Amino acid sequence: MKTTSTTTPITTSTSTTHYLVRSLLLLTLLLTTIASLVSADEKTHRYEVGEKVIVWANHVGPHYNPQETYGYYTLPFCKPEKLHYKNPSLGEALQGMELVKSSISLVFRGMCVCLCERAC
Repeated sequence: MKTTSTTTPITTSTSTTHYLVRSLLLLTLLLTTIASLVSADEKTHRYEVGEKVIVWANHVGPHYNPQETYGYYTLPFCKPEKLHYKNPSLGEALQGMELVKSSISLVFRGMCVCLCERAC
């Protein structure tokens, strides 16, 4: 006695495939539109013309010896009266970053000005 088994290939209908592709394209378009409406700030690094840009200073050190670091304002730069430190994120803390708000005032696509006698 000989038995034969018949297998049918798994296929999806063309209309179902087109529906899934159209749905994915629509979802992508929707997410892209929403992402472009998000407002800009120092975390997104997207600024409008004339918007103030906050400049943070980190430690300074030689490239060949990353363990030898100096605080930005221990060097002869124009030090502000009061230092404002940024609360580090987990990644910044693990990398040893100690960000301090600099006295540099920048305006996006604006003119640069001299900060003090030492910087010019």
